[in-house]
Amino acid sequence: MDALFVVGVRFGSIKSFDEKNLYITRRNNETVVPLNTITSIRLASNGGVGNDIRGTYAVFIIDYDSNGLSRETEICVYRRQKDNFNLFKERVQYYNPSVEIRNWSTSLDGLIRLFRRGRK
Repeated sequence: MDALFVVGVRFGSIKSFDEKNLYITRRNNETVVPLNTITSIRLASNGGVGNDIRGTYAVFIIDYDSNGLSRETEICVYRRQKDNFNLFKERVQYYNPSVEIRNWSTSLDGLIRLFRRGRK
């Protein structure tokens, strides 16, 4: 593995990545997410910025496809891990050039996503 860049302390999971996959480890289960299945990386719509004993962090939401279903996971990126997170975003963009990467959010993001969804 290249980098252990996020510890999701609030949710009890550890996220790491290598050349081709994102790994989400929770308890004794590991979920492997190929980087080419990640559809978006976006700052959480609640502002996504906080401060705790480890320092300042930003919360990002990663959307991905798993067996035809849309899934998401939240990650906390601390300031000292920012270079690793930037490397992660570059790798995702390499494997999926159409990925949406947003380092900003608005209070209207939920409504925008609701109306963007295709109707069946």
